[in-house]
Amino acid sequence: MHVGAVLRAQRLRMQMSLSDLADALGIAYQQVQKYETGRNRVSASTLYRIAKTLRTPIADFFPGSGANEVTLTALDRWDLSAGEVFARLDDPGLRKALAGLIDALGRKSAVR
Repeated sequence: MHVGAVLRAQRLRMQMSLSDLADALGIAYQQVQKYETGRNRVSASTLYRIAKTLRTPIADFFPGSGANEVTLTALDRWDLSAGEVFARLDDPGLRKALAGLIDALGRKSAVR
């Protein structure tokens, strides 16, 4: 969970989408999403590639490094669990509709 939280935080700091990171790594965006939610473990070689792509020292992905310490708030935990649920949706139409709704809500929120 810690590696995923650091990955997500750094990706967002760099204003990089899931798809952008996935394309740079040569994997599907769903796989990056699974890494971020902690659903799938990240291998050492993949973590190296992620760190290089995000221009982040690999030590930052480990608890206690101090340089990029991530504390999961209740909202962060909710975000991670919502992403996990989204990743499990099998119906592509439902996933697309839900993604559209979330995007619309995000745009409406950004206008305020």
